[in-house]
Amino acid sequence: MEKRAPMLIPSKLSRPVRLEGTVIRERLLQKLTAAGNYRLVLITSPAGYGKTTLVSQWAAGKTHLGWYSLDEGDNQPERFADYLIAALQQASNGGCPRSELLAQKRQYVNLNALFSQLFIELVEWQQPLWLIVDDYHLITNPVIHDAMRFFLRHQPENLTLILLSRNLPQLGIANLRVREQLIDLGSQQLAFTHQEARQFFDCRLDAPLESDESGKLCDDVAGWATALQLIVLSARQGASAAQDSARRLSGINASHLSDYLVEEVLDNVDLPTRHFLLKTALLRSMNDELIAGVTREENGQMRLEEIERQGLFCSAWTIPAAGLVTIRCLVIFCASAVSGSWRRSCQHCIVPQRKAGWRRAFLARRSIMRWPPAMPVCCAMCC
Repeated sequence: MEKRAPMLIPSKLSRPVRLEGTVIRERLLQKLTAAGNYRLVLITSPAGYGKTTLVSQWAAGKTHLGWYSLDEGDNQPERFADYLIAALQQASNGGCPRSELLAQKRQYVNLNALFSQLFIELVEWQQPLWLIVDDYHLITNPVIHDAMRFFLRHQPENLTLILLSRNLPQLGIANLRVREQLIDLGSQQLAFTHQEARQFFDCRLDAPLESDESGKLCDDVAGWATALQLIVLSARQGASAAQDSARRLSGINASHLSDYLVEEVLDNVDLPTRHFLLKTALLRSMNDELIAGVTREENGQMRLEEIERQGLFCSAWTIPAAGLVTIRCLVIFCASAVSGSWRRSCQHCIVPQRKAGWRRAFLARRSIMRWPPAMPVCCAMCC
């Protein structure tokens, strides 16, 4: 019996078009002007940094472009292949019919074989092609990761793949970086600058902020676009003046922020990482000794590296003189992480006071961590 063509959801193959009122990221768009000279454009950051909006701005007006928005169901290789080839069919104006037919009838040994046929057809296309794959962090199937590594090694020269992800994908991109075939944008580049933050507020608030106020607010949230938007919403609802929010973050509606982070980030964190975040939330800077004292874990450095790789709003750098690893975490992320069910999941995680050596190390480093002297030595403000 002949297999029917799969029914594809149109919105998964449609580029976002609602760009009114967005801040045009000129400095980042400039970096993307040369994208056609690279095999891969990789844009990674935690939720809410504007990855999709940025690429939508860049893609506006471009032809020969396919857009594929992933969800958890795309971990099925056949479904992944159906949508990916459909996106390339859009980009090439139907230039790969043989590959589409093979995908629909499931007449291929594996994804590598299907991609090989796809490349044969695409190489005949004489113009630049763009394939954007959004939310690649949702892919967890190693079969698909292997196939995409094959894709990157053998894609035609006229095709550029643009991946958007919340974490670093398992695609072996080191070789592309060494060969200068990769454009890599992370959260530090995506974070709003003072000028971009001022533009953001100017087009959303009736009463404009002073330059130093918008800059201070931008620094307080590390340029995180979603936090800036939540502050605007709070100001519109009368929760507090935007000027007050620039001095302290009380202008953010805590329930809105908590809902966003729980739904978009925290619900997807495994239990050991969740406990680690809760136990270390009071520390601005830490080393292995402090981590062991707070968490009773001996693999603290590895855990920090994994948290950073997962895009959990943290970045690390070293203070050599103090032997500390400074963790830059959004203050609002830490505040949200200890709310509701997250706080209840760690009610009894009190720091072991009996370790006098650790306590001395903690007290000695308080000034570096900039933590209030009255702060109780307990887990993640749970007492």
